[in-house]
Amino acid sequence: MRALPRRSLPLCALAALTALAGCDDRTPRDDYDDFRDRTAAARESACTAGGGQSGVLADVEGRWLLNALLKGGIRVGLRIVFEAAEGSTDTPAQDLDARIWLHDQPLDAEPLVVTTTTVADDGTFELVADPLDLGTDVLESEASVIAVVTMLSRILDGERWCGDATGSVTSPLTLALDGSTFYAQRDDGGALVLDELPFECPGDPCAPDAGVPDAGPPDAGVDGGPTRPETPDLSDVPSARRDLSGEYILTASLRGLVTARLWLSVIYREHVGDDGAVQAALDGTLRAVTDPPGSPPATTFFTPVDPEGRFEIWLPDFALEIGGLDVQGDILLAAASLEDRFCGAVAGEARSPIMLDLAGSTFSAMPWTPGTEPPMDPPNACPGEDPPEDAPAE
Repeated sequence: MRALPRRSLPLCALAALTALAGCDDRTPRDDYDDFRDRTAAARESACTAGGGQSGVLADVEGRWLLNALLKGGIRVGLRIVFEAAEGSTDTPAQDLDARIWLHDQPLDAEPLVVTTTTVADDGTFELVADPLDLGTDVLESEASVIAVVTMLSRILDGERWCGDATGSVTSPLTLALDGSTFYAQRDDGGALVLDELPFECPGDPCAPDAGVPDAGPPDAGVDGGPTRPETPDLSDVPSARRDLSGEYILTASLRGLVTARLWLSVIYREHVGDDGAVQAALDGTLRAVTDPPGSPPATTFFTPVDPEGRFEIWLPDFALEIGGLDVQGDILLAAASLEDRFCGAVAGEARSPIMLDLAGSTFSAMPWTPGTEPPMDPPNACPGEDPPEDAPAE
């Protein structure tokens, strides 16, 4: 699935996001919170009224392409076929059998869900997918993502229906889906492109904010920013300082639940201090693996490297779109330098798409040529360090 459209950021917001010297102390989150405060009353009124919106009674038999934005910024495409239920005599048919596939499954594949629904006289209906197997690609998880989804739908006309979704992801993690939205368009000929469809009803004021949580700010440190977590212990990982300059693909296993991949560009620098000792540091940039070469970085970092080649990358208020998900959090990477790569442990907290304590997560970064296919099954931990296995989400 294509990543969500990249938003344009003013210079001050970009500076805040990348932790560079900014125009003032405001961050994109401050601006977003102000907007939510200003529009809260109007949005609450519209959403409350929208819960009872009706549609029109129209014929929905046939094939449909559905684009959904689930809470947490998860993009999902479905192919749905409606047929009149056996014994149905209404015109148009109101008792329907429904078969549901992922949008990119082969046409001759067995449907993921077979269910029934009844369209009310006001053009509304509920479509329940229980369970819905979204596969491993949606969250880049080690195991298939299983969800229970109820689509509260209303027919706009014979070519479109849309609505809100409730339910939850039940495995490999728990994630409430209430507040998700979707849009479906008739696709009897199979010519529609998923990425060209909206993911909410036209003018929907209740559309989710692509994973931006409404929770308050993270615990502040002494400078008013996020609290830096305790550094993970890597003393049992052999490490030696060396020139790490180059391009890397970083693969992280987040508590054994989700796999994340990032593109790191690193420049290694050395100089001799006044005491004659060699001092080393890394300048780096970070992007999504899917970003094209030459694209601006999502964030930058600078960190010293100790004589044994160990270093830390602290990413407070980290925000990046990865694989269609808006990932946000306060993330610390503790690394050891190996002969051919670097690796280590992750600490901190993710706030989106789920709240997750990252303690116990691992990563490995190996040389990579940006713009090429990521390697198959790259390591996600230091040698001899097994990544966590299916730790329970909090």
